[in-house]
Amino acid sequence: MSSTPTHWKLICVPAETIDLQRLTEESNSRICIVQECDDNGKAFEVAVDPSYLSEVQELQSQENPPYNPTHPREVEKDILGICQANRKARERWLQRAVDVIFSEHRHEIKEAYRNLTQLLGLQRELDRKILIQDISDSLASVRRKLARNLVFLFLNLEADHMSADAQIFLASNEEELIDSLKFGLKPPIPFNRDECQITSLFRALLELSGGRVDFLQHNFAENYTAKQNRELCARVFDISDIKKFGECDVREISSSLSKSPLFVGETLSAEGLGQWAAIMNSSLQIGFPPGHLVGSCHAVYRQSNEYRIFRHKY
Repeated sequence: MSSTPTHWKLICVPAETIDLQRLTEESNSRICIVQECDDNGKAFEVAVDPSYLSEVQELQSQENPPYNPTHPREVEKDILGICQANRKARERWLQRAVDVIFSEHRHEIKEAYRNLTQLLGLQRELDRKILIQDISDSLASVRRKLARNLVFLFLNLEADHMSADAQIFLASNEEELIDSLKFGLKPPIPFNRDECQITSLFRALLELSGGRVDFLQHNFAENYTAKQNRELCARVFDISDIKKFGECDVREISSSLSKSPLFVGETLSAEGLGQWAAIMNSSLQIGFPPGHLVGSCHAVYRQSNEYRIFRHKY
């Protein structure tokens, strides 16, 4: 009979009272010293198999009270105040969790960080941080496609292509566009239900651009309308005057794209722009007004093979 899977636990262990090196050697790979809990090396975050935890009395004493890495340091509370110190501690923990999740550590250790983050009520913020990290770590070809998709999405949401903000956006290069996106996705406080939808929307855009697929972030809430999804996308771009997606005149879109350094020397056909819009709408569910799709677009996103060809093209 196979044993029941167990979830590893994460505890904070003071280095001065417990010989972690000895325990690691004796544990038969059932314990891992992951990283320091503080800046002075006096305590370490340790991931441990519950079966081993139950065997070692000196580790059991570290379970109570439960480890909470989001408690701020006293010196930070004195200098920053309670609110800012809490925010800094929370941000520090989320970054540590992301670093471990993207590391070469074994699956059980990564799950220990995910599980503790969930217990702390910060899973949604962690998802957003993972999305931002995925954007940063994407291949150059993916970042290029993502930047182009950002320009196209922006132009289909911004009502005034001649506004100062639109002109600045269109003049931005690939790196500036990606940095702007990551800034717009920075987790706010509080992190509400709308923010979860934003994470799913821009995860979909990253995957549309060929980025890493993360099924844990496929939490697209179907009860959001196309209008609401447009408004959430526009929030990340800081667009206030929003139009219906796909409503823009093809000639206006083409003219505006030509101002972007990502489309220098390119001429996209009306059919190509229509297909691009259809694919993007299929991924983001941001809607089309009736009659604004070229005839062949309806079939494009229903045929997965054509979708894959299109994704690599744009």
